[in-house]
Amino acid sequence: MERYRDKKIAIEKFALSISASNYHRPLVIPWIDKWLGIALQNGVKDMVSEVSVPSYPFPVSTFLASKSLRELDLTGCDLSLSTSQVAKCHSLRKLSLTNVRLDDNLLQTMLTCCPLIVDFIIVRCPLLTKIELRNLQNIKSVSISISYSHQIESVKIQAPTLEHLSYCGWGESTVLDIIECQNLRSLKLSHMKISEGFLQHLISTFQFLESLILVRFSGELGKFNICGSQSLKNLGICSSGDIGEIDASNLVSFEYMGTEIPELKIAKESGQLKNSKTYLYCSNDLNAAWFCEFRKFLSNLTSWSQVSLYFKKCNEINMEDLHVHHSITTPQVDVLNVSTSEDKRLVSREQRWKNNRVFQMQRWRSKSKSFREIMEKQKSFRIPMDRQMSFGGEMKSGKDSHGKRVDSPLHIAARAGNLGK
Repeated sequence: MERYRDKKIAIEKFALSISASNYHRPLVIPWIDKWLGIALQNGVKDMVSEVSVPSYPFPVSTFLASKSLRELDLTGCDLSLSTSQVAKCHSLRKLSLTNVRLDDNLLQTMLTCCPLIVDFIIVRCPLLTKIELRNLQNIKSVSISISYSHQIESVKIQAPTLEHLSYCGWGESTVLDIIECQNLRSLKLSHMKISEGFLQHLISTFQFLESLILVRFSGELGKFNICGSQSLKNLGICSSGDIGEIDASNLVSFEYMGTEIPELKIAKESGQLKNSKTYLYCSNDLNAAWFCEFRKFLSNLTSWSQVSLYFKKCNEINMEDLHVHHSITTPQVDVLNVSTSEDKRLVSREQRWKNNRVFQMQRWRSKSKSFREIMEKQKSFRIPMDRQMSFGGEMKSGKDSHGKRVDSPLHIAARAGNLGK
């Protein structure tokens, strides 16, 4: 850092990551101040500070007074003692605050003084009681995540230019108000309480909404419907409740992840649907009735790109018991992944698979095979041991044409949202 200071070498990006106990705090803080001062003096544009030092007072006012600062990413510092006098910073495009101590007034002051922000991220800032985003002329992306133990009264977003919104609530009493966001393209809602009509109101309001991801929501919904959207192309749902009806005629991708077979009705299957996946993680014992119900769920679509099942235990099943519901049309399945924590036979026969750790069928559509035909052809098969999967852990997401693992957006959302909680 002294070389940069002495030779006046311009600093494009400066990332500082340091941790210290309260005992070493007096020794560490002077060094942090010195390094930050050199970065600021040398015209730093992107500032990333991850400081795990008790109550470190980051000089936010000094940095926002800089004419060159484009990104400010703060983690773990204390802004509660900062002065409310903050200079206008028209150069700042991204502001990210994670586990930062600041109150409502300082947050509003910072947002007011940085009117040209494009990307705003706020994660688990414990002193806040409300969040309001207004008068941000260029805002495109907003991500808000509230701590499980932290209750915020309200979140209000008024941003006509907003295109991407991710909100993780956790708080049962938090009121989310989204108004004048007519250009919203993608919306992710997780761990929040949704009232009846709220979801349908959002869908009808956002006429350009293309991507919708719903993760672990609660409320008095019973079945919820997603109807009447002409723009919606990508839909991902992670839930243990019933879905109800989906009417999105232009869907390109649909993914469901849950612990129970949902009741689902797809009003009209999109002719553009290219990616359809379902992931079920079952804690109860499986039997013939369960598989018949699962086949009924799959029959909502004529084909599925991938079906993945994980269960702890499966009772012995005779294939004759699966012939009860012949009237149900069984779709074609490209990839079927099955894994269990117990080495049990799925059907009451003697023949077993010996070498495969995972029972996987790929590209059966090209062979004109339906899911039912595949199951019936196998007089008996055994699903061997595989690594256990759980929400928040590693989950199988499939592979691309080169054999490389590819994570789906819903899996990424699941891991980011700690679905096991």
